[in-house]
Amino acid sequence: MLISLPTLFDGLDNGGLLKTVAMFALFGGYPATLIFGVPALLILKRWLRPRLMWLMLAGGLVASAPVACSTLTGPQPESAWVDGRLIAQGGNLTEAGWTQMSHLLVAIFVLCATGGLTFWLVGVRQPGKVPK
Repeated sequence: MLISLPTLFDGLDNGGLLKTVAMFALFGGYPATLIFGVPALLILKRWLRPRLMWLMLAGGLVASAPVACSTLTGPQPESAWVDGRLIAQGGNLTEAGWTQMSHLLVAIFVLCATGGLTFWLVGVRQPGKVPK
């Protein structure tokens, strides 16, 4: 939902917030959850206690791993510019491209680690106990 908020303010006719949220969920969130999240849940459930740190780490990795895999193994454009900076040239990322990709991965990791925190607060936390 948070990643779709800019569509409210960009002034473009892009289908609206709910369609953008649905697109991110169907093509980004749900496949990653099925491929990475369900095995992570089974591993956490079987071998680890559901602690805050593990849930936040799993949430961040489940979301950022597919993006990292597709970016690192997928084809790069022959030439690409973002905000006046060359990010890809000759099918390879430039230093600015690697910086942009790392910022994207950190942002995705932090947003989804926050999702792990939310899951812990709603589903695991026991009132009156200090978090571990």
